[in-house]
Amino acid sequence: MDEKILELLQEMQSRFDSIDNQLIDLKEGQEEIKNKLDLTYNQVARNMEGITEASEKIDSLKSDINFVEIATSKNWNEIAKLKAIK
Repeated sequence: MDEKILELLQEMQSRFDSIDNQLIDLKEGQEEIKNKLDLTYNQVARNMEGITEASEKIDSLKSDINFVEIATSKNWNEIAKLKAIK
């Protein structure tokens, strides 16, 4: 009977060791996931900065194009007036 108890205790210890190893593996995996999440978060933040910067440049280009269109319109108007004077 003592042998059976000892055998059961050893089997239980073996199972606990297996569970401990699995828990360690899970914790290591969780740390890897946290690190990847941090990297992803930082990359998304950098991408958002780039998108904001690109958007600002596009707005500036739109403004410049509008100015060029207005200036071109005025120039064409003045050219038409000069041609009419001849």
